[in-house]
Amino acid sequence: MNNNKLENLEELVDEIQNKIELIGNTLNLIISELGDENTEFQAKFISSTLSVDKFRDEFTKFVNEEGDDDIKFTMIEVNEMIERLKNGE
Repeated sequence: MNNNKLENLEELVDEIQNKIELIGNTLNLIISELGDENTEFQAKFISSTLSVDKFRDEFTKFVNEEGDDDIKFTMIEVNEMIERLKNGE
């Protein structure tokens, strides 16, 4: 790949990263505002987020490394519940 194409690719990646950051910041604001006022929304949002296996696995790893015992126990329960749902129990 020549330098010009590589530079264009780097610029595109930078633009995408900036847009993802903007979307993330906007989403955080929306979730915070709605979640503070509506615990049902908050629970649905957390459930839908943790239903994505890859994200839940990464979050579980983070919690196991950084979390306190209460959040670790909660993640164990969440993971067990999701496994039961996957297995049709």
